[in-house]
Amino acid sequence: MFDIGWPEMMVIGVLTIIVVGPKELPRVMRTVMGLIRKVRMMAGDFQSSMEDIAREADLADIKKQVEQAQSETVSAKMEKLMDPDGSVNKAMKDMEQDVRKAQADTEEAAKTEPSKAKTS
Repeated sequence: MFDIGWPEMMVIGVLTIIVVGPKELPRVMRTVMGLIRKVRMMAGDFQSSMEDIAREADLADIKKQVEQAQSETVSAKMEKLMDPDGSVNKAMKDMEQDVRKAQADTEEAAKTEPSKAKTS
């Protein structure tokens, strides 16, 4: 982590014995180890909270994709793929209107035909 080798550790140990003294060394070591333990716990908590945030962000993306998939039906997707600009759909609606108009004209003509036949 700090890239400390054995020679550096020996220097730190000798300096600690000189500065603190051999009597106080066990208490200082316990204190240092307690601080290291607390720092590791805080780092673990931080890492787990970051993982939770990442997981929630992924879940939000997945939820959005599922909602989008549910809102679009298969027929709408097929229509979008086959007719992206809507020209085929417009042509089909125009043809449907023409067929209905032709049917109405045919029915109108059929109604007027029998009345002409009766009068003759």
